[in-house]
Amino acid sequence: MRKNLFLILLWLPVISFAEQDLMAQIQEMTKCMQSIDQKEIKALEKKSDKFSKGIKQLCKSGKKNKAQEKAMQFRKEIMHSNALKVMRQCIKKAPEAIKDMIPKMDLDEIVDEYSKDSVCDKMK
Repeated sequence: MRKNLFLILLWLPVISFAEQDLMAQIQEMTKCMQSIDQKEIKALEKKSDKFSKGIKQLCKSGKKNKAQEKAMQFRKEIMHSNALKVMRQCIKKAPEAIKDMIPKMDLDEIVDEYSKDSVCDKMK
């Protein structure tokens, strides 16, 4: 018992340092996220909602090819968004311990998914 207690006490400074390092990384990522232009984020949300409604309408009317074309065009537009570029950089600063909790931001991977299947099929 004494040996276990000794080992625990020996490791406490190491654990404490690791916790401080994790908190510092989280704070750095948070500060980065706070630097993102909120007006641009709101504009992207509004544009995305409008895009989504337009795609759904095209899909309902059987214009899958036109919907797919519009989706690829929209992808190109948002890929150049400064807010999303900054957000991806901020996510890279996330500590490994929390990366699985953060939604995927790899737009190329998302686009590959839509390229394999029709955007209309994905929106069902």
